[in-house]
Amino acid sequence: MTEAIAPHHVAMLGTNQAKPHCIALQGVVGEGVSCNIYPLRSSTCREFTASWEHGEHNPTCDRARANYGLAPLLPTVG
Repeated sequence: MTEAIAPHHVAMLGTNQAKPHCIALQGVVGEGVSCNIYPLRSSTCREFTASWEHGEHNPTCDRARANYGLAPLLPTVG
C-alpha cells in the first residue's frame, strides 16, 4: 500500500500525485469517506488536522478540499 519516495521515506499509494487520492480512502470525496486502515494509518495522517479541529486554521486542509471542489471548513460556534 506504499511506494518509496526517497531512500528512507515512503508514501501511501496514490498520495504522491498531482491529484492525490490515498489507496486506503474508501468512498466518494465530498459525499462520505473513511480510511480502511485508520488504526494503522501513517504518522503523516495522524499528524494532519482538519481546519478548526483544535481551534486552529489549517491552510493545507483548505487546499486539499479545494482540489476536490469543496469549500473550506468554518470554525464552529459555541
